[in-house]
Amino acid sequence: MNSVQDKRYGNTFHENELVTWHSLDGSTQIPIPAVVIRQEEDSVIIKARIQDTIKEIQVNPEQLFHR
Repeated sequence: MNSVQDKRYGNTFHENELVTWHSLDGSTQIPIPAVVIRQEEDSVIIKARIQDTIKEIQVNPEQLFHR
């Protein structure tokens, strides 16, 4: 299992870890279950179901919470 620590945010996310992504829709936050694909220097790539489609999305680590 690969892990990389994001030094700027202090978050560590691991491959295949279950997380909750807080997507912003206007001024509303929508919690969406997701799986971490990998962590990059300043973002995290996750896989999530959005409108009945599985997508890989690059997100800010501050939008993710461990489940």
